[in-house]
Amino acid sequence: MACEPKRQSSSSSRCDLPTPQRKRRRTQGEVSDDEGDVVILDTATVPCEVCGANVAFEHFMTHLATHEAAKMPDTDDLEEIECEVCGKWVLFRHFMEHSQLHSASSSSSKVCGVLFAASDLADHKAAHQMHEKMLDEDLKSSTSEVDITAQIVEMARSGGSGLPGNRSVMGEGDPVLVRWSDGHWYPARVTSIHSQQYQVSWDPPYQCWAPEKVAEASVIPRMNQPREVCNFDVALEFVKRLRSLKHRSSQSTRLEVVYHWTREENVNKIIENNLKPPGATNADGTQIHVLNGEAFGRGIYASTDVNYGRAYGAGLSCGFLCLAFPGHMGRTPHGKGIPKRLCKKDDCYQQGSLRVYRSSEQVLPLFFTDLPTAPRLSEVAQTIARVLRERVLEQSVTELEFKKGEKVEVLWHGSYWQAEVAQVRADGLLDVKWLFPFQTWPAECGVSTARLRRPEGH
Repeated sequence: MACEPKRQSSSSSRCDLPTPQRKRRRTQGEVSDDEGDVVILDTATVPCEVCGANVAFEHFMTHLATHEAAKMPDTDDLEEIECEVCGKWVLFRHFMEHSQLHSASSSSSKVCGVLFAASDLADHKAAHQMHEKMLDEDLKSSTSEVDITAQIVEMARSGGSGLPGNRSVMGEGDPVLVRWSDGHWYPARVTSIHSQQYQVSWDPPYQCWAPEKVAEASVIPRMNQPREVCNFDVALEFVKRLRSLKHRSSQSTRLEVVYHWTREENVNKIIENNLKPPGATNADGTQIHVLNGEAFGRGIYASTDVNYGRAYGAGLSCGFLCLAFPGHMGRTPHGKGIPKRLCKKDDCYQQGSLRVYRSSEQVLPLFFTDLPTAPRLSEVAQTIARVLRERVLEQSVTELEFKKGEKVEVLWHGSYWQAEVAQVRADGLLDVKWLFPFQTWPAECGVSTARLRRPEGH
């Protein structure tokens, strides 16, 4: 069994590469020689990230080399860097990805590269905190599409923090999918990591196969745990398209939470490229093919019901939770009612909870979620939708407020249910009572507005 060849990548020795810990601290500053070149004084020191000793700058590389034999394996592929935030040693090629897992709001995770005396550290951190606060206020008031996108991506990452699937670095014992030479993916588990290769053993029903070394390019992590998946580039296209419809009817820009289920081997490509209709092409040149028919037209299939389409996940316990808007929806010629499939002039087709979207820009994947986690993440998505309505569509806060006696739909366990606002509380939460045929259910108290939406046509 042969896997696709690994694309070549270059790697340098750890001694030759800068790390976030490699900061020079000086006590007397810099001087210039006769030719005007800056010279670091002998008092400049560098804290060793391995043993903690302060070493003269000119001897630092020699000192660091003494640790290499004990700390690092012979292969460059396993170069590691210690994270200055959590202290964990991370493969160098995964360090930037690991750094992004830490909260962007944490001042301790920010490195500016400025050299200063140790006695000035507290004042310098305070200046960073004030600067970040000013930037945050500017970001929240900005109407720039890029700034709005940055804000909603941060909201998704914050709302999805702590989800078990957020860890994306593969290690020994991790479940993976391996692409065989027939183009299909097979379940396996990493037993060891060698130079740019993974040693894997096969999971049922293929456990009788012999263990094998496979190229890194032919291995992807198993995607069956809740995680945050908001992609900045995808989100930016979503914001741009939504803003272009700002002056259309409110029905065209009605934001709602939808779910999309797919096979495990498609998850990574969707995270990188967004959901795409059949016939579209991913960034790597692969084309999207029809997998489950086109009964309601060619487009992206999703549903407002988290359970709809679970069978298309082929056993996965997780699916994509997205924000989406319909765009233009028309009627059949001569007023013959609602069309039975996605028409050429329409952007979306709706039938019950089913949605078929014409283009990727109408859909924004935020999370990969299972059923128990979906209600909490849906509330995060509704909060993001509120920001988009205020900042992109420029709907006033008054328009978004719900009033006593108003008919609403309440998000509960992944689906929306008909209800009526019974009371608007001083803390901004609402009490709701259920409408027919659910009127016998107990009233729901303390409902966040993030879980509410207005019925279609309102």
